[in-house]
Amino acid sequence: GWNALLYICYKLNLFPERRIQHGSNPTPQLVKDCLIHLLVNHFVAQPIALYFLYSAFQYFGTSFRGPLPSGPVILRDLAIAALMNDTLFYWGHRMLHHKSIYKYVHKQHHQFKVTIGIACEYAHPVEDVISNIIPTLSGCLLMGSHILVFWFWLATALTFTIDAHSGYSFLISPFNKLPFQVGSDRHDFHHSHNVGCYGAAFRFWDTIMGTDKAFIEYQ
Repeated sequence: GWNALLYICYKLNLFPERRIQHGSNPTPQLVKDCLIHLLVNHFVAQPIALYFLYSAFQYFGTSFRGPLPSGPVILRDLAIAALMNDTLFYWGHRMLHHKSIYKYVHKQHHQFKVTIGIACEYAHPVEDVISNIIPTLSGCLLMGSHILVFWFWLATALTFTIDAHSGYSFLISPFNKLPFQVGSDRHDFHHSHNVGCYGAAFRFWDTIMGTDKAFIEYQ
């Protein structure tokens, strides 16, 4: 979907005026490695993970059938999912930048100094668990959200992380509109400068902890 469209934009050099790092591209070998990693993830690792996650869904009371819950319940679950995702991602991500472990795990993801959409999934298996799987799933699991609410949340979370890694700053992007959102500009800075801006979708932890000062000065 969105990732495929962004990859086409990247390969055909469409909308160059919206590229954040003009004239810069990841190496062809890195893109190839990322595509292979993505295919293995989608067709091997993720189906296996979902198989084992089914027990977790059952344990926390996820509803696989029946009507959707009321609007307020859906909004509550989505808000909890977003809050937990940002909190767990921020602290997990920041931990992975600690000099004692960075080169063993998170350095793989930071091979992309210039990001493209598919780079969001190019991560060490340990990082996948700490920064992707646990933050993304925790909120809906703990709330026992209806499976359709969970899939909606998952699609939303994937879309904003793809957007953050897109390398583009599109005016139509819903993830760059509000003053408390991270947006692609901040995450692109995180990759190009390898400092600060550890948040997922929102800025509140970066603001509280002062870890976006380098980006603010850069602007």
